[in-house]
Amino acid sequence: MQLLKAVVIILGMLIVAGVAVIATTIYMRSQDLSARRDGAPSTQAPPRPLLEGAFGARRVAVPDGSIVQQVTAAGERLIVWLGGEAGQARIVVLDLATGVELGVFVFEPVP
Repeated sequence: MQLLKAVVIILGMLIVAGVAVIATTIYMRSQDLSARRDGAPSTQAPPRPLLEGAFGARRVAVPDGSIVQQVTAAGERLIVWLGGEAGQARIVVLDLATGVELGVFVFEPVP
């Protein structure tokens, strides 16, 4: 019976401590919000834009008669497979972060 009484007392103290932590957290956060409304600087960093460093629209040169057959992202690269007339194929490699064309592989038939 003594053991049960001790367990109940300890659990009661834990509940009181938990409520105190929650109340303190709510109070501190409300003070931080009111300080920001008063014009005081915030301690948090400003939010970053969703598309940091977005490059906008980029044009990729596609020869006449070619069609895009497949586009694949590989790491930080965008691989574009172009099919052409007379068996000519190209692979264009673009940088995903900047949209810059890194290189082109041209496959030509061997005579």
